[in-house]
Amino acid sequence: MTYHAPRSTMLPATTTTARSSLPQLLGSLAHLRTALADKQALIRRVEADWVADAERETARHIPKHVQIDDRSTWDGPTFARYMSEAERIEPSFKPRLRRLLAEVDALERLLSPSAAPVRHAA
Repeated sequence: MTYHAPRSTMLPATTTTARSSLPQLLGSLAHLRTALADKQALIRRVEADWVADAERETARHIPKHVQIDDRSTWDGPTFARYMSEAERIEPSFKPRLRRLLAEVDALERLLSPSAAPVRHAA
């Protein structure tokens, strides 16, 4: 026979004392938020380096009236040269960007609140 304690001595399963004694699974999320911000900043730097490298190569072949730092002065051939150069050097930037974007995605999933449970029809 199973012994059942009197109800007056039993606590409900979901008390605040029970919850407060459980450790957090991820601990403080501050380090994840910092890592996310760092990865996002690194993505911006890699993209800026990609643009700068493409512009630097484009600047070697532009007419005198075109200013590389003022895109309003760019003509059709300058844009075409820039895009061609950006495509040419893409393999040296794209794999790193893909990896960083995947890491950002993973961090964002860890930081997002849990999705509400889905109810299925019976």
